[in-house]
Amino acid sequence: MWEEANETIDNLPAELITDLTILGWRMRVYQELDAVELMKTVATHLIKMQPEKPENWIGYAYAVRHVDGLEATLRDLRTAIKRYPNYSVIHFELALHESWMGMLDEAKEHLQRAIQLDPKLREKALTDSELAPMVD
Repeated sequence: MWEEANETIDNLPAELITDLTILGWRMRVYQELDAVELMKTVATHLIKMQPEKPENWIGYAYAVRHVDGLEATLRDLRTAIKRYPNYSVIHFELALHESWMGMLDEAKEHLQRAIQLDPKLREKALTDSELAPMVD
């Protein structure tokens, strides 16, 4: 299915292939195909071209984690949170990454902020074995 989606995008007219919406879809396809190097390239372009869309940083962080590791991802998520201090998902992702790196105080702080911004994230946190103990 994802190979077909990628082929469909490849066969679009040239002017559509570089459309930012299409690139967003391509990033998702690359994620599903585990083509993280390509995903990182597309995500890098998207965060530069669409600075108003913090959700592009989530795809970027996923790719960076798989290509460059947790420390690089943590650095990039900290950059993102400075730009988008009220975007709940970046706080949530920071909490996850900090918990994986043993930075539990920071993780709890970001998790609490994520839940404050979007209470639905509380339920998501409760399903994660590392975050669940941090939920108040």
